[in-house]
Amino acid sequence: MLCGQVPFQGARSGSPHSRAADIINKIKEGDFVMQGESWEHVSDEAKELVKGLLTVDPSCRLNLSELKESDWLCGGRPLSSTPLMTPDVLESSGMATKTFVNATFMAFKRGKREGVFLKSVENAPLAKRRKLKQCSTGGETRSGSSSSTSSSSSTTTATTTARSPKSRAPPQNHRPAIS
Repeated sequence: MLCGQVPFQGARSGSPHSRAADIINKIKEGDFVMQGESWEHVSDEAKELVKGLLTVDPSCRLNLSELKESDWLCGGRPLSSTPLMTPDVLESSGMATKTFVNATFMAFKRGKREGVFLKSVENAPLAKRRKLKQCSTGGETRSGSSSSTSSSSSTTTATTTARSPKSRAPPQNHRPAIS
């Protein structure tokens, strides 16, 4: 949305026609570049914000507080006069951009077709802290069970893996107890 080109294709891809599998791997590995003609009008602050949001490691990724305090959102800089990359602007920039966007959408469709499954959060840092706290106080948390820690959507990461349909558990949509 900042420049009309996804950051998972670019100078390092070598080809404007990246395969869907390549795009998925780049997303999983955090392999992205924000260089080239389409990124030259995007501010350094905006690029830093995107890098922070696309960080693969959740413990290093920007959280909401950091996002709200980012230089790009709060910098007080005058609004950019760079034209928004609308479909008309993108279309006039040639087929390469359209190809990049289509390849990204195909990658996501493939991921959806193969399935996105939630990993267990039993070993997530938050679950470990809650277990330690529960053991040290000798009492139970408000939820009264450990099921809330294993279904917490805030500590769950999605991954595309091949599993049999029998091993897929339906997601539980409740919030964990606040300690």
